[in-house]
Amino acid sequence: MVLKDKGYNSLADLEGKKIGYAFDGGLVDATIGTMMKKNGASIENVELINVGWSLSASLATGKVDAIYGGYRNFEMHQLSMEGFEGKAFFVEEEGIPPYDELVVVANSNKIDKEMLKKFNRALELATQYTVNHPDEAWELFKSYGDGNKLDTELNRLAWKDTLIRFALRPQAADLGRYDNYAQFLFDNGVIKTLPKATDYIVQ
Repeated sequence: MVLKDKGYNSLADLEGKKIGYAFDGGLVDATIGTMMKKNGASIENVELINVGWSLSASLATGKVDAIYGGYRNFEMHQLSMEGFEGKAFFVEEEGIPPYDELVVVANSNKIDKEMLKKFNRALELATQYTVNHPDEAWELFKSYGDGNKLDTELNRLAWKDTLIRFALRPQAADLGRYDNYAQFLFDNGVIKTLPKATDYIVQ
C-alpha cells in the first residue's frame, strides 16, 4: 500500500524508497521480491524496515513510502480516518499465487473426523447467516466481550469489506491453489521441502 497522492503508478516506482513491514519469516523478501521483479524492478533497490504493527501510521507520517502486510479490509480505512487516501497493489495481481487467509490447523494424528464434519458444517451455517443477514450478524459480533469494545467506526467499515471476502463453502479446499502457493514458497527458499496438499489437507 502507498499513499495515492504520491504518484506511485507501479511497484517499479518504489525503487530507492522505503517499504515498511509488520512481520518476517522469509515471506517479506519472497513476496516483495517477486512483486518488484514482475514490474521490472529489484528488491535490492528498496530499503525494508520492520515497523511492527504501526503500518498505517508509518505510512501516514512518512516514515516509509509503502507498507507490506496490511489487511486490505482494515489499513485502507484506518488511513482514510486519519485523512489520507491509500492505494493498494494486490499481491495476487503482482505475481503472487492467491492463497487462503484464515486456515484452521489441527494435529492430523488426533483429528476426530466426525467432529471435524460438524465443525465445518457450523462454519458453513455461520457464514451463510452472516452473508444473508449482515446487520444482525454485526450486532452479534460487536456484542462479544465486555462494553462493546468492538463497536468502533473502523470495525464497522472493516466488517463491510470482510463480508465480500468470505468463502461461501468454507470447508471446500482448492488443492491446486495450495500446491501453487507451496511451490512459490519452495522456489523462494521460504520452505526447504515441497509438500503436496493431499498430504496435509483433510476434507
